[in-house]
Amino acid sequence: MTDEELREYIEQYGDRLAIRAMCRQKTVKSRGVETVRSSLMQKVRERLGEQHGKTPANREEGPIGNQNAVKDNRRVEIGWLHSEDGTFHQVKTKKGGGTRHFSVQKSITMGDLLETGKGLFFPNGQSSKGPMANFNFDIRDYSHKAVPPEVTVGQLYEQTKLRMLRVYTTTKAKDVTPVSDALSDFEPQEESPMKVIFCHVSI
Repeated sequence: MTDEELREYIEQYGDRLAIRAMCRQKTVKSRGVETVRSSLMQKVRERLGEQHGKTPANREEGPIGNQNAVKDNRRVEIGWLHSEDGTFHQVKTKKGGGTRHFSVQKSITMGDLLETGKGLFFPNGQSSKGPMANFNFDIRDYSHKAVPPEVTVGQLYEQTKLRMLRVYTTTKAKDVTPVSDALSDFEPQEESPMKVIFCHVSI
């Protein structure tokens, strides 16, 4: 490459001299001298082309479109939403919630992810909100809409068109029947008439 050609990529004369010196140091006394030099210069062209927003001529263009469409695995984020006063709130990391990241197969279902979430947020069946037995569980998408358990990760990706899929394990406290209501299920006992016994005491 002549100095004029190199000037197209490197404006400063001192920088061009440094590049040429580096090329001379990299060459060896063998048949591969020209190969090493051209390879090094090609790398310089590519690097400078990237800096100037140019695409190297010999770089193959990849397929246009979403690269995730051909992958077998997908990136998934799992969080925890807890229902309080009829509204879902995300549980923070310090409370045992937060967001967890996974790479899973497209065939994994929402039901599988729900079980994964239970294990994450309820280790040994316990959590900051109480034991697992006290809650009803569900799984929801990024918009907090319930998702059927049979839907797969691949299907949800196709529906949402998101680069990163986010789902939530949701909990809602089970309805607890008040004690007064529970007692009302039993038939009332008939009250026995009070017997009054009079004793006659002689003085």
